[in-house]
Amino acid sequence: MLLDGCCWEVQGWRRVICESPGDQDYESTDIKQTFAGTFLSTIADIASFGGLFGAALADVLDGIDMELERRYCCPPDSAKKWKNCRWHGQPGSCFDNHCDIGHQVQVTQSDYGMGQSCFPRMERTRVFCCDPADGKSPFLPVPLDHLFKHPPTGDNVDTNFDIKVDNTWGDGHADTSTKNDPDQATFGFWVLTSPEQLQISLDKRDGSHWEVFNCNDAVSEEEQTVQMICTDVSEQSNCGKISLGHGVPGTILEMPKGCGPSKYAVAKSMAPSKDQTLPHHLAKRNFGHKPVVYDLTFDYEWRRVPRDLGDTQLRVDFSNEVVCFYHAKLG
Repeated sequence: MLLDGCCWEVQGWRRVICESPGDQDYESTDIKQTFAGTFLSTIADIASFGGLFGAALADVLDGIDMELERRYCCPPDSAKKWKNCRWHGQPGSCFDNHCDIGHQVQVTQSDYGMGQSCFPRMERTRVFCCDPADGKSPFLPVPLDHLFKHPPTGDNVDTNFDIKVDNTWGDGHADTSTKNDPDQATFGFWVLTSPEQLQISLDKRDGSHWEVFNCNDAVSEEEQTVQMICTDVSEQSNCGKISLGHGVPGTILEMPKGCGPSKYAVAKSMAPSKDQTLPHHLAKRNFGHKPVVYDLTFDYEWRRVPRDLGDTQLRVDFSNEVVCFYHAKLG
């Protein structure tokens, strides 16, 4: 899947490389994210480069004598889509040189990321990883047709997934040196996919423009009513997705953490609330409009999900065994 912004995706990770000046021209408005290369002079504090980007990073690099220099950059609009970017792979060995599974994007890799090498483990490389700014991973860890016999197709497919890895096997004491490698730990992995008309996230971490409040019951499986507002009423708002199918009733809701006992619920009704009072933490925010408070009622009656708009499919995999791979030559 080609991603918005600069350059291309290779084997599930995104590469955004701008050569250093003199090797290749690049747009002067591009924002420098990080760099790679080897220093020809002593640098007092390499770690201090980790917090620099854009013009500040470029100014420092212009005054440093380096070889094999590369500067990694993005156009301004694309740069806004990433946060918490940093190099993974400990200097001197490049141990733990992978991004956080299921969420981070591997933007690029280099033998000399941020001026630090893997020597003496020269077979390894450092990797530069970023979190999506909207909290949503831009690609799935595996194609849907590898998981489902008849997955939904087209541009309007809504898919959510998560993976949890535990190298303590539940006892709190780490048994392997890598925290996030499912080959060396217990793991649980799930994927839920359905046509866009059937499913919406109300979780801000997934980029939802709905703000849900008064979620006071994280245990009961009975019908519940909470309040919510739409924080963005522009053309880019995703609030309207909640009624794309046959209206709100029957829509699958991905709930914020602590709002009900399950990550997913089924919408029963939504209507403007008689009480339009906002809680203090929302009243003091400037949304640029006067938000309407809605009463949202939901439960866990899955039989009310419409059947004529397509199928919702769920795949769950889990294991508490270390995965071993054996290779054999046949014949």
